[in-house]
Amino acid sequence: MSAGGSIESADDVRSSVSVERLADLRGHEETSATREAEVDRLLAESGVFSWPLVVDADSGLILDGSHRARVLGRRGGARFVPAQRVAFDHPALRIGVWCRVVDGVAPPAFEAVRRRFSLVPAASRGLLCHYRGETYGRPDLEPAAAHALARDLARALTEDGGGERLSLVAEDEVSLAPSATDTVVVCPPVLDAGTIRAHASAGRLPHKATRFVLPFRVLGLPVPLDGLAGPRESVWALVSRSLDRPLASLGAGMTVDRRYPERLWQPVEYHIPRTLFADPEDHARYEIARRRAAARAGSTTNSPPGHPALEPGREASQPAPGPRARRTARQATRQTPCQAP
Repeated sequence: MSAGGSIESADDVRSSVSVERLADLRGHEETSATREAEVDRLLAESGVFSWPLVVDADSGLILDGSHRARVLGRRGGARFVPAQRVAFDHPALRIGVWCRVVDGVAPPAFEAVRRRFSLVPAASRGLLCHYRGETYGRPDLEPAAAHALARDLARALTEDGGGERLSLVAEDEVSLAPSATDTVVVCPPVLDAGTIRAHASAGRLPHKATRFVLPFRVLGLPVPLDGLAGPRESVWALVSRSLDRPLASLGAGMTVDRRYPERLWQPVEYHIPRTLFADPEDHARYEIARRRAAARAGSTTNSPPGHPALEPGREASQPAPGPRARRTARQATRQTPCQAP
């Protein structure tokens, strides 16, 4: 939402997309080798890059998509990447945190881990660990160190404490009083923008230390992997072919590989691959939302100014303006939440 309470338009969404030089972007968190392997497999199977990275417009800090950026960099050949540019300091961008939830931890195992990591009872700030109705923690740690301890604590509970399953749950969705008495919930503190920036420069934060919630996200802008070699103008031309089609808002709260609290926008004819959904019911809900959004968008209602509406598989009869002309036109649209100037 903007300061005036309005919701972004399709043109606002288009204006947030750019093509960035991969070498100019930088991460702020460690990545997971397991997740990198999964991303590498998905990219190899699809042959396209479809979901833009989310980056801070001023610094090039990657807010979402670090695994994809690292995989592209390691593969070689990719020099440019589609990105959704946001303003890191915009009040509509919320910084959250991921809690680590470990199931199957017996009391003796928890007590051993608690003593090992010096967790004190009745804690109320800093790193908090919830187990069997009690809260333990380490209020003496500075925030970044608390995240490192959360990582190590969860690892110890699963590897040494007999935990059966480790999952990541957003702090505003986690239950601090789970029904299962053998569940441990580890919640590190939310980091501020200054801490995140400092560690991006001096050394990366632990994996999944941050969670960024935006007003909206854009997806479904496929570029063949070999097309990411550039030049920038050719990558932008491929991205523009998708942006020049009618865009549809699927609404907030869609679940794909995880739940997205933001409003998701995509070209009306784009389909998220079924294999990306962990639950078939989530895919069914997505398809219902996609069809409804496409019907609302229609075939002529939200094409860019000066562009005919493009139906799936049909190109415009007139050539699209070049990247410079299109960017100039978009700069005339109103500023949206988290949209970079």
